[in-house]
Amino acid sequence: MKTARIVNLDLYRALAILFVLFFHTTQMFAGENVNADYYLWGKFGVEFFFVLSGFLVGGLFYKQADNVNLLKFWLLRFFRTYPPYIIALLLSYFAVYFSRAEQFNFGYLIFIQNFYTTIPYFKISWSLCIEEHFYLFFPFIILLSEKVLKKSFLQLGLWIMLCLLPTFFRWKFGSIHPENFGYFETASYFRFEGIAMGCLLSFIIYRYNINLNFSFLAKTSIYLFFILMLFINVVFKNFTFTYTIGYLLFNVSLLLLLAVFYFGNNFILAGNLFVKTVASMAYSLYLTHALTINFMSIVANKFKTNLFLMYSITFIVILIIGFIFYRLVERPTIKARNYFLMR
Repeated sequence: MKTARIVNLDLYRALAILFVLFFHTTQMFAGENVNADYYLWGKFGVEFFFVLSGFLVGGLFYKQADNVNLLKFWLLRFFRTYPPYIIALLLSYFAVYFSRAEQFNFGYLIFIQNFYTTIPYFKISWSLCIEEHFYLFFPFIILLSEKVLKKSFLQLGLWIMLCLLPTFFRWKFGSIHPENFGYFETASYFRFEGIAMGCLLSFIIYRYNINLNFSFLAKTSIYLFFILMLFINVVFKNFTFTYTIGYLLFNVSLLLLLAVFYFGNNFILAGNLFVKTVASMAYSLYLTHALTINFMSIVANKFKTNLFLMYSITFIVILIIGFIFYRLVERPTIKARNYFLMR
């Protein structure tokens, strides 16, 4: 079992945000001119985040379940995520207000917008809502299961059931053809299996004290399985099977991929300065990239700039704005939180 910082997880996080940036940038600048199958895979970057979050938070609780201060955990997560989120939300809302005079929706303050039939603005925040719901409810599941389900196999069964539950919800209550982007694609109980799988992996590692050594054949098989699941979910996106089982199988592939990243030797790219930087400011990039893309699209339409050139410039601007937001907002927030709460 590893205890030192694992740079491969930085690479995993960097891949997650780069997937998302690629998807939204391409969708804005080439969406009507390029077949969606060529860039739709980028939207699954959020699943990387879900699996990784479940794994890290689950590991935190399973390493020290008897000594976890739940209130302190909630405060640490709240002051880590909420202040930067509020600033990004206000920036997004001001842009919406000045462009179409839309009223502020107070549901955004308590993270319920992912249950709206249509998310009115700052749409990328739907995945953060799921993360926040996870921080609120899953620690209860972990701590209660530790106290009530004394046997490891019972807890294992619980996590497997939680991994399967969103698939049942999508099959029973979901809709493959929603009119607008919202509830059927973003509601927490439709999309939390990635988080549950991350928790499942951490449970297996810390409760069974395993240390896996993947052979070349095993790693290759996992990489191919991941690519296959990604391909199926993109190409057959309008099938009920994909909407229900497809997400489940893709998250299984991400669970296996994370296990390879966690137990395997460090990848060459994992120690790269670019990867480390992108991973460290992934949250800032997530919060600011949509507004940046929209602004750059206005610039592109006004000046009729070459599509490929504007696309490349936009990607660079996204990284610059994300870095500025990280230095001015996110990092000071982390320092202030650590100073006041860790004391």
